[in-house]
Amino acid sequence: SQLKEVVIDVIAPKLENSDGPAIAMALKKHVLNELNMDPNLVLLVSDRDDYLKAGKELGMLTCRLQAKNARRGNVTAHYTSPSVENVQEIVNEINGIS
Repeated sequence: SQLKEVVIDVIAPKLENSDGPAIAMALKKHVLNELNMDPNLVLLVSDRDDYLKAGKELGMLTCRLQAKNARRGNVTAHYTSPSVENVQEIVNEINGIS
C-alpha cells in the first residue's frame, strides 16, 4: 500500500507517565477515529518505546527516531531514521519510489 500524502504533525497529545493502554487509546482516538484513517496507512514516528509499541499493536507502521550513536530501544520498529528530515526517504521506500 502507498502513503499518498505525508502530513508531519503532532496529532496525539503528549502523555507523560502513561501506560501502554492509555497511549493506544489516545492514538486510536486522535489519529484513527478523528481522521478516519486505516492504521495500515499510518506511519507513526517516535523516539519513545511506549508510542512505538502502541502503534504496532494498533497495526500502524512504525519508525523510530534514533540518533546514530544512541542506544537502541526495547521495541523493534519497522524503520529507523536519524532525524525527522529523513522520514521522507522512508515514505518514498514504502511507496516504492527510489
